[in-house]
Order: sequence, then C-alpha cells, then structure tokens
Amino acid sequence: MIECIKELKKNILLITMILGIFHCSTPQQKAEEFAFENACPKYGFFTQEEIEKLISAGSNTSSAFYFLNELEEKVGLVKPDVAIKTIDGRVIHKNSTALYSANTIKTKKDFESYQKDLKDICGNDVQAFAKTKYELIEASKLEVEKIKQSTAWTKAFKDSAEFNLGEAGDQLKLAYFNSKDHDYLNKISYSSDPSEESEDRKNWVDIKRKKYIIISKDNSEKNSYFFTKDYNFNNKTYPIYFEQGVTFGRSGMISGDGLYIPRFFSEDISIPMNPELATSIKNGTIYDLDVIFTLKLVEKEYSYYYVNDSGLEIVLNEEKANLIRTADPYVYRSLSKRSGNGRIIELKPLYFIFSIPSENIIITNVK
Repeated sequence: MIECIKELKKNILLITMILGIFHCSTPQQKAEEFAFENACPKYGFFTQEEIEKLISAGSNTSSAFYFLNELEEKVGLVKPDVAIKTIDGRVIHKNSTALYSANTIKTKKDFESYQKDLKDICGNDVQAFAKTKYELIEASKLEVEKIKQSTAWTKAFKDSAEFNLGEAGDQLKLAYFNSKDHDYLNKISYSSDPSEESEDRKNWVDIKRKKYIIISKDNSEKNSYFFTKDYNFNNKTYPIYFEQGVTFGRSGMISGDGLYIPRFFSEDISIPMNPELATSIKNGTIYDLDVIFTLKLVEKEYSYYYVNDSGLEIVLNEEKANLIRTADPYVYRSLSKRSGNGRIIELKPLYFIFSIPSENIIITNVK
C-alpha cells in the first residue's frame, strides 16, 4: 500500500512538471504545435478578411496566430505573428500581415524579400499567386518606353519644347512671357546679368522654333496643372485638360482669388476608359500622363480693377470688385478700372500616353 502511494506521488509530480513546462512555453512554441499549413500557393495574396476570419474561428489554425505579449494584444496597435509550416516541414515565424500584403509591394528590395520568403515556404517550383505592385509598375514602365520608341512619338518628341511642372520660371515660359520682351499682364518678371541673358536668349530662340510642347506628370505629382471634367457617357471618354496661369493679389476683406489670367490652356484630352476607372481617378487614383501638344499664340484683352492699398497691390475682376463695395467701401472708392492684354498659348493634344503603373493600365492614341 505504501509503495502504491509512493508511485502515485511520483506520477502526480511528473504530471505537474509536464504541465508546468507547457505553461512556461513561449507563445511562439505554443503556436508551432498548430503551425499554419495552407500558406501555399497564396502566400502574400490572402485577403485581410480571410486571415481575420481564420484568427477568430477558434480552430487549431487559429492557434497558429499569436501575440508576443498580452500588452500587444490589448493595445491592438500591431497585428499578430503567425507560425507557418514550410513545404519541407520546418516552421518559420512571420507577422500575419505578410500573408496578405504582397499586392502592396512597390520596391525592388521588398519584392526580392517576398520572393525569398515564397521560395522558403513553398519551394522553388511554386509560382506566386498574383503579381505584386512592383511587377505591375515595372511592366508598365517597359510598355510606356516601347510606345515612346514608336516612329510617331519619336518624330514629334524631337520637335517638342518641354514644359517643366516644377519651376514657375523655366525656359519655356520665359521664352514666351519674359518681362524684357513682353508687357503682357501675365508676363514673368525676368532679370539677369548680360552673359546669362545671352545664353537664355539662345535657348528661347531654339524653343520658339519647336512645333510642339510636351507636358508630363508622373504619379508622384498629386498636384499638377492637369484637371478633369465630368465623364462623357456618349463617347465613353474621360476629359482631362491642362491649364496654368497667374493669379494677382486680392483684398483680405473678401474670399477667393484676385484676377486670374491663364498662360497655357489646352483643349480636352479625351481618354477612352470605362466609368469605373474614371470614378477611381476622380476619387484620387494617381496617374502618369505624357502629352504632346500643338500650340497657337493668342492675345486677349482683360478689364480689371486696381488699387494700391498701403503697398498691397489689389487686382480684381468685376465680380470681386463688386464684393468690395460692401466689404471694404474705402478700397472700393479707390479702385480704378483698367485694361490690358494677356497672352495665352492654346494647346491642342496631338499624342497622349496615359497610365496607372501600379495597375499596369496604359491608354494611348499613339499608333
């Protein structure tokens, strides 16, 4: 009887030790017992909803997901990690976002890291479930470059002056609007030493010999001078136009800008696309656009109202001048009506290349 009691005590002690060891195991070790076995071939391309459903299912697979500590889980600022079983039976640990974030990869470094993980988990023979953003962007770049090597584009490009979106006083604008040669209302102030001016004038002569103007924006430029209109359901096109000009000073007593005079204004670039894509662009999808325009110089007379209010030049159109009547009667009485000419370069689209690189969407009229 005594021997039986001793044996029972040993068994109880052994069970207690085993339970203690299990209790002291790390979250990673516990998760490895239920490692996720169905990562291939969809690794990286699960939806976030699919993974969240797995985590909340309460199954053995759910146990493959874990937080390193209770604080991480309670705060909820990080996603859980996951134990994943590889094709050769090993277990590796990744943050669970790796299961559904491949379609957001945009850099070569991240793409190479994803490929390494895919081979490590699924083996060399498994192809990725879908294309990453990086692959789509690279494919789009190659296709756009191919279009730009076409005879039509190359010929027009060689006879095109380039509009620089980033610099208000670049050489193209100065060639047509510099204050040394022009007294238009929308002229650009220009001063330089004689040697620099001589070099600039050589550039201006070359620019004015060009038959076309090329204007480009890439997807890093959220704000440019390209604007959209309402989708045209009749011919299934989305009109985009280009406009850049100068806005003069206004009174702080009224809202809105002062007199505006365009320098460049284009006809619509009618880009064929479905309504869904147009809506996506309207809602903020960033696109690339290269357009070669023909150009025509036009002069237009503008009437405006002017006053120098304690050193502040106020230049208003008639609508804004009438608002001053009640907002600032003193300034209104001082306004003088004037007129002057502005120069506008009217642009007509010849060729365009529209693309959304992250989706490998390319639309062009270049043959």
